[in-house]
Amino acid sequence: MTGLALFTGGLDKLSAVTGGVMGYMVLFTGGWQWLVVLVLFFALSMAATGYKYSTKSKYGLSQKKRAVENVLGNGLVPLAFAMQGNLFGFAAALATATGDTLSSEIGVLSKKQPVSVLDFETKVKRGDNGGVTTLGNTMMVAGAGAIAVLCLVLFGDWSLFWITLWAGVFGTMLDSVLGATLENEGVIGNHLVNLSSTLGGGLLAIALSTLF
Repeated sequence: MTGLALFTGGLDKLSAVTGGVMGYMVLFTGGWQWLVVLVLFFALSMAATGYKYSTKSKYGLSQKKRAVENVLGNGLVPLAFAMQGNLFGFAAALATATGDTLSSEIGVLSKKQPVSVLDFETKVKRGDNGGVTTLGNTMMVAGAGAIAVLCLVLFGDWSLFWITLWAGVFGTMLDSVLGATLENEGVIGNHLVNLSSTLGGGLLAIALSTLF
């Protein structure tokens, strides 16, 4: 995973090493199935980032090489859940991160102008925090769904599938709301938004797992 990141240029050296260490920790604490889920998030994120990169560059919205803050913002919460042995929290946090990355990286290519997640009416600029589109929402569900499907294949648990899917969607929407409010107001930065949203998705999954 680290070598692939360096080869594709998706991460700088520090980010790649950090991601590799986190991967080994997930493997050590959770097992190979947990690591496969993490690798899927990484692969989809790199693919979405590189998708129509030149077009996104024209919009000034490209981010080909991600810094260590990106890795920590999306990976610390899943790692924490893995170290606790909580599969529901781990899967939902990664579903949130995947849904957010795909909706952001591919949603900006929508031909329709984004609207604010706060009222779904106010039009905002392409790439603005809290802006949503039908394409972005579709990719949000697809990203969270990809993690949920893999979890179903690896662990054979339908409750894990549904909880991962909907907690991931919730976490991604939470990311948009935090971006439209606290981030736009300068209270917190993007990386803390990512950390908060993955935590929110993971905690919802844990709560749902105890109820159902």
